[in-house]
Amino acid sequence: MGAWGAAGSRDSLSLAGKHVQHDWLGNVTAPFHMTKGGYVVTSRQGKVHQEFGKAYPDWRKHTKAADTARSARRART
Repeated sequence: MGAWGAAGSRDSLSLAGKHVQHDWLGNVTAPFHMTKGGYVVTSRQGKVHQEFGKAYPDWRKHTKAADTARSARRART
């Protein structure tokens, strides 16, 4: 798992205890992290970006970028 924010900057701000569930399935162990097969939609300086985990399939990345994809439609608004 990798942090998608600056190294250590967001993790140190967490006030949650050790036994807090960060995702529905309980796979994420720290705030602002994602699983190897996951993805995160972020917004920086008014632009929407998608960041993918190391194991996220390439074919699936292309479906996220398609004009008809829900995430692509949200990025335009």
